[in-house]
Amino acid sequence: MSNRKTLIERFKKRFKNINVRRERISEEFTNSLLLDPYKNIPLGTWYSEDELREKADIHRSRLSKFGKSKINGEMLYVGPKGGIYKISGDGKKKYV
Repeated sequence: MSNRKTLIERFKKRFKNINVRRERISEEFTNSLLLDPYKNIPLGTWYSEDELREKADIHRSRLSKFGKSKINGEMLYVGPKGGIYKISGDGKKKYV
């Protein structure tokens, strides 16, 4: 019985450590996204609503801080009057 209890305790401890590691990695990734507007913020239907909100917040803060942000592979910029635009293939501003 004692051996079984220690196995369960070891499993619980290991499981908690894995979750802590995942949270730390996620936090580091979020911080790296906040600091670099050229890093892509991927969006997809498989993300939860909370994850999508967090990514949108990161995108908005990068637009405010740097005036540009890359999301879903497209670089978006803040215009002189506050509008959001991207550069089209022929080099023209296309407001979104």
